[in-house]
Amino acid sequence: MRVKLLWLLAVALAAAACARPTDPRPTLGASTRDPEAEHAFRAAQTALDEGRPREAELRLRTFRERHPNDPLVPVAALLLGRIALEREDIPRARTLLAEAARTRDEVLRDRARFYDAVARHRAGDSRGAARILLPLVGRTTEPDETTLLLRTLAEAHEALGERIEALRFWDRLATETMPDDELAALRAGIVGLVEAFDPDELERALATLPPAGFAWPVAARRAIRRAYESGDLAGTRALVDRVEGAGLPLDDELRSLRTQAARREQVQPYAVGVVLPLSGRDRAIGQDALRGLMIAAGIPLRGPPRPDTFRLAVRDDTGDPARAATAVDELVREERVIAIVGPIAPDTAAAAAARAEALSVPIVLLTEPARLAGPTEDRDARRHVLRAFVSRPAEARALVAHAIATGSTRVAVVRPRGADEDALVAELRRQVAMRSGEIVADVTYGPDETSVTRATRGLRSGSFDALLIVHDGRGAPRAAQVEAALRESNGAGRPLVLWTTAEWEGQTVASLARDQPGAVVTRVRTSGPGSSGGEAELLTAWSAQFGGDPGIAASFAFDAFRCIRHVVRAGARSRSDALAALLVARFPDGSTAGRAFDEERALSPSVRVLRAVDGRLEPVGITR
Repeated sequence: MRVKLLWLLAVALAAAACARPTDPRPTLGASTRDPEAEHAFRAAQTALDEGRPREAELRLRTFRERHPNDPLVPVAALLLGRIALEREDIPRARTLLAEAARTRDEVLRDRARFYDAVARHRAGDSRGAARILLPLVGRTTEPDETTLLLRTLAEAHEALGERIEALRFWDRLATETMPDDELAALRAGIVGLVEAFDPDELERALATLPPAGFAWPVAARRAIRRAYESGDLAGTRALVDRVEGAGLPLDDELRSLRTQAARREQVQPYAVGVVLPLSGRDRAIGQDALRGLMIAAGIPLRGPPRPDTFRLAVRDDTGDPARAATAVDELVREERVIAIVGPIAPDTAAAAAARAEALSVPIVLLTEPARLAGPTEDRDARRHVLRAFVSRPAEARALVAHAIATGSTRVAVVRPRGADEDALVAELRRQVAMRSGEIVADVTYGPDETSVTRATRGLRSGSFDALLIVHDGRGAPRAAQVEAALRESNGAGRPLVLWTTAEWEGQTVASLARDQPGAVVTRVRTSGPGSSGGEAELLTAWSAQFGGDPGIAASFAFDAFRCIRHVVRAGARSRSDALAALLVARFPDGSTAGRAFDEERALSPSVRVLRAVDGRLEPVGITR
């Protein structure tokens, strides 16, 4: 396309330059009365006109050598500069164009500066080129010069990272007359550029581009799809309405997106979604949590449901992150739930959280914050994600405070190997040091290890007066290995601190602690006589329906549902209203004594320290 532009521009310039004063065509003001010079210049013009640039260049050079003082020399410099520019010989092009720009002919001078600005851009000075070319927009008269101007400005702004400005000039260029294949390629480029826009750029494009152009409808469609995919249903409908308000026809896709957005916005406020591992290796944990939810929801019902009766819409994530994300989709699209509880495992929780955030539905995860996202999580990027689980730092503070208070200042740690646990030990070191204590040993085990015999053997010769075992509840150490560690440590006559971080295996660890005199554990609730509020409700119903005591999964699932029920009964009828209320509400006592979601969007329970005395666990303190 550049070669074609060169010939057409050369013809226009040369014809204008050689025009007589009486010629009605535009004139550059430069003319010659030397017949030989005029003949030589016209020969060069003919070569350009017939597509022979090398011959034209040779003739123009010869013309300049033989007629150095002729008035047409600046015009020849301009044409030679254009030929060099098309050859990408930028230094020579700029030298010749600078020479042409020194003429007194204003029209010739402006054209020389115009092409020099194009050369500047190709040389990498896009900022300087744009500064020169912007005032020329709307002033060019030749169609091919207009095309070159708009294309260069678009390329320059794109090179500068100013994609909205670039799109503005590509859009103007799309209105120019050009061959069908070139127009198709240009439009494909516009679509590609818009596809790369972020939401802010899309909004700026819609605010600045003319709706009648090619780019505005492309940007609108991209914004509509993005809004729908992200779960911004109100935004989806508003954008489709905006397209219709601009007088543009709606195709089947846009009409369908508007209809689907309106349908998905309809929420059943008494429907609560549930995503849990009800099959696979974690099914016992999932079933435990589901039982807690059923008790909280009053299932089985004692009579026919009323309009304000809560229901659970349950999906099995099977321990698969992809299935967890799909389950969130189904709960929003098919069940129209107001909020979701679960999943449990960190990987499925992360997948479900990402999808819930995209769909703008509140989700209360039953997993520890650190195990899901780590310390670098962007809170604003997960504003719909809440959690109900005890945090490791809270347990660390409670256990360390108790150990130091009872005279145990030299602490040994046996723990899983991982980044979260590394951060945990760092927190422990700070807590112990603040109380004039010391971590004297830090022994780790891998996720595939099924025994802590090696680790505990390494502690035999150690000098410590407290042993902290971090049990992750998902693998090693299993009950038998934990019991062996407890027996070996107590056999040396050392006090023991046992930390039951993830009590997912029912009362396994707590039962072991009851059998180890002097053992200390943390719990997020107490059990037995004296319980009150939500804790008593859960314990009584659990004992009657299932026997025994509920585990920690059931306790937090129970409380998560009660939080959602509380805000719905208080008037929340949309997901946004439910989220806003969850973040500020004070809840009645639950089974974990968590009364509010904190600044990390976690339901903060009371951490209770219990000591094994005569085969039972007795509370020794509470740390909130």
